[in-house]
Amino acid sequence: CLDFSPDGQYVALGDSLGKMQLWNLHTGQLQASYAAVDGRIHCLAFSPNGQYLASGSDQGNLDLWELSSGQRLARLPGHSRFVWSLAWGPSGRWLVTGGGDRYLRLWSLESLLPPDRTGLASLAKDDYIGQRYPEPRLDPGLAQEQSGRESAVESCLLRVIHIPSSWIHAVAISPQGDLIVSASSDGALRLWDVSSGQYLGVMLGHESWACAVTFSPDGRIIASASHDGTVRLWDSDSGDSLRILKGHYGPVSHLAFSPDGKWLASSSRDQTLRLWDVEWGTCCRTFTGHHGWIQAMAFSPDGQTLASGAHDQTLRLWDTHSGCCLSLLQGYVANMRCVDWHPRGDRLVSCAGDDSLWFWDVSALGGGEAEEPARPDWVEPLYSCEHPGLWVARWAADGEEVITASKDHQVRLLPRRKTQWDSSTLGRTLGRSLGVGHGRSDSHQESHQGWVCTLRLSPDGSMIASGSADKTVHLWERHSGRLMHRLSGHSSRVCTVNFSADGEYVFSGGADHSIRQWTKAGDYVRPFNGHDDWVTALGVSPLGHWLVSAGLDGHLKFWCLDSGLCRASLVFHDRPITDLAWSRDGQQLATCSLDHTIHLWDWSKLVTALEQAGTAERLLTAAEFVDAESAYCSLEGHQAAVWSVNFSPSGGHLATASEDGSCKIWDTSTGSCVMTLRVPGPYEGMKLNGVRGLTAAQLDTLSQLGAIIN
Repeated sequence: CLDFSPDGQYVALGDSLGKMQLWNLHTGQLQASYAAVDGRIHCLAFSPNGQYLASGSDQGNLDLWELSSGQRLARLPGHSRFVWSLAWGPSGRWLVTGGGDRYLRLWSLESLLPPDRTGLASLAKDDYIGQRYPEPRLDPGLAQEQSGRESAVESCLLRVIHIPSSWIHAVAISPQGDLIVSASSDGALRLWDVSSGQYLGVMLGHESWACAVTFSPDGRIIASASHDGTVRLWDSDSGDSLRILKGHYGPVSHLAFSPDGKWLASSSRDQTLRLWDVEWGTCCRTFTGHHGWIQAMAFSPDGQTLASGAHDQTLRLWDTHSGCCLSLLQGYVANMRCVDWHPRGDRLVSCAGDDSLWFWDVSALGGGEAEEPARPDWVEPLYSCEHPGLWVARWAADGEEVITASKDHQVRLLPRRKTQWDSSTLGRTLGRSLGVGHGRSDSHQESHQGWVCTLRLSPDGSMIASGSADKTVHLWERHSGRLMHRLSGHSSRVCTVNFSADGEYVFSGGADHSIRQWTKAGDYVRPFNGHDDWVTALGVSPLGHWLVSAGLDGHLKFWCLDSGLCRASLVFHDRPITDLAWSRDGQQLATCSLDHTIHLWDWSKLVTALEQAGTAERLLTAAEFVDAESAYCSLEGHQAAVWSVNFSPSGGHLATASEDGSCKIWDTSTGSCVMTLRVPGPYEGMKLNGVRGLTAAQLDTLSQLGAIIN
């Protein structure tokens, strides 16, 4: 996330590791680096006077920072899940936050800031809507002399508004300060009166998550963006839809009006920004250059510059008139997306957020068989390669190739040996070997028509299943590269695929909240419906009786394959589950989550609980396990979201990949971390002892990039 200071001199950045940086745009230098908070920073915003910065984090906290001193003034807890968005009131004396707990919270900062006559006098402390959470408190880390202000902080929470049906992804306050609009995961926009807290109405039209919302500078228009790829303009008085702006090829994540209100900028996961004429609804300019999801965007106060931050670790400054990139600020966090074991158990392959593929030697673990294997805390990679658009990597069953999926719509097979690499082709591309010989005039028709999000190999290694943003699943013959079947049926992107234990069936889960079962011959069998959000992971028990699914709704669901019924929904992680894996013997199940943790389950005890649950679907809690403490253990050590989890062939170790830039290997018998794999930073090992002329902020950044500083 990012925001410009009101005077346009600074831009503030928040990252997935909970760190904030303040950059001086006149000099291009890092001005300040702020202490880490508890998890990813989802949102931040300067106060209207530019003296303060507010940030919302993974753990549901609102932090208030004073820029002149670089100190945190207060931490206001309240949300039980992550804070997705925040907005300052026009006076700068109050703000509103929206979270994953489905609550809006209005906060008064009168007791924390210097006296001002323009406070929000119309809101009363005793005026609440919905459930009230425990009172806010000062951050325990603040200086003792501030302890006398704790009673003042407790009076900060003004109002709580509950939206029971969906997460709140974005909030905005009208320029006049009288209206609040929220955007939710059900695609709806809801409007509220600030003074009374009265619900004014709902605006419907988006077909998927509404993930951004903002008012025009004059307050007459509300703009919203959605995962359905559209931007909509609404009349703020009547709630009527004015226009639908189409042009992006992926979910639209951020919006910003120019200061004069004539232009609207939008950013998307299609890696582009678009500038729209508000009056006519036409796209006037497209900005290209990022090589990853665009995750933040803002106009400068004069409207001449547009800033964007993306998953490619870059901040770009654009000239809004010419469309040229004026400046590029490069960061570096090689967040790990995926990790997989070689069939022998002595190698790992992982893919990182900078589009690189890494190979690791973990033979010191002994393949999980040695009684006392060497266990280094940190190991260096064997070798790596650049792979533009890389998203997923899996070892082939014979260990001779690595199969990769990319944002360029392709599935490729890369030889294991570095000496066999051809940098010009990045391996053999599936589908292109068909050409015209199979009745197709264009071999590219065999490829997906969208970003390839997921792939799996059949148990015998002869078949590859890939799922894409084009809403299809492709089944490939590995050795020939031939496309065997194209499976259509999902109404949105396919997020996860997997095979049954015998390889006879394929299961797919998508952003349409559904799971589908297919035969390997391409015939549709049946759906599994029950998730309330994207299905992110699927796994079939090696014994073949159970299908386990996980989604952004936070539920781990257990389906009986004989009946097709969901027997139970389990909620244990604090945030959505991103991946799951079975051990080869079927005795252990592992799940990982955005909450930074991994859960390792004893399947026999879990089955006992499922049998006790009966035939009706219901939520299970720890209290329902006979031996709750031995049914699962939580593995903690990652500092950010965990994206991938995989058992070693022997089942003795578990590998995980995280957004904190590391892969970790865990001993499944003890739950302890025995090895950490981390990509070397660009300044890894550089010694800066005695170097002069660097600011504290610059030294901190170099240290994060691998430099050694006493």
